[in-house]
Amino acid sequence: MRTCIVVGAGGSLANGLYFRGERMRDTRPPLDTTFFQTVDARKIALSANLRSYLTSIGIDLTAHGLSERRMEEVFADAFFDFQENPGDSRALNAYVDLVELYLRVLRETTNWLCADGRTGAPVGRLLADAAAVSDELTIITFNHDLIVENEIHRRASLRKRWCIDQCYGTFSDQLTARSQTTGTHPLFEMHKAGKCPNDRRADRQGRRESRPRAGSVDRRRCPAVGCGCPPACGMVQSLT
Repeated sequence: MRTCIVVGAGGSLANGLYFRGERMRDTRPPLDTTFFQTVDARKIALSANLRSYLTSIGIDLTAHGLSERRMEEVFADAFFDFQENPGDSRALNAYVDLVELYLRVLRETTNWLCADGRTGAPVGRLLADAAAVSDELTIITFNHDLIVENEIHRRASLRKRWCIDQCYGTFSDQLTARSQTTGTHPLFEMHKAGKCPNDRRADRQGRRESRPRAGSVDRRRCPAVGCGCPPACGMVQSLT
């Protein structure tokens, strides 16, 4: 059986609600419609460039005014403005500041979900249940956080089938994993020596071929039960 799961911002939020359903609401991953509410709740000040640009396109900078704006709409406005007017430094600077704001909110609302002790959340349970009954499982996600990768990495039932560096189908061969020699950021273990042949014989008879979709994250199996692959190199587990 082939299964395809689409994980959007609601997936990250579901994990956040699992651990903090009633408390610390400002630490929950935001949706497109609640991004600026999260910015306000976390008391993050907008940069002067961003404030100037938002005012110029008629956006009310009060908490109420910003809460009515979708993040993607604001991103689109800034992006097309600096693309159509390359000499407009205000639009370009605003877009850069908006990206930095987005990264900051993403770090502060999702990194805590990637801690080793954050187990049992809905996204991981969904992936494990789907993997248990599927010959081919494709996960399509538009999220920029690493929650899906962490759920695969921390779950023994999933690690028996997939290697983190081969999670992206044939696109994996084009990726340059980030490896650290110093610092404290935790790393995913990798399987660069020998690669993952995507063979199911370790747990079931037969063989499957993964077919990566455009924009998808194709989680591929590792033939070694437990995936005892040497951590030859690593990928940063938290956004930096």
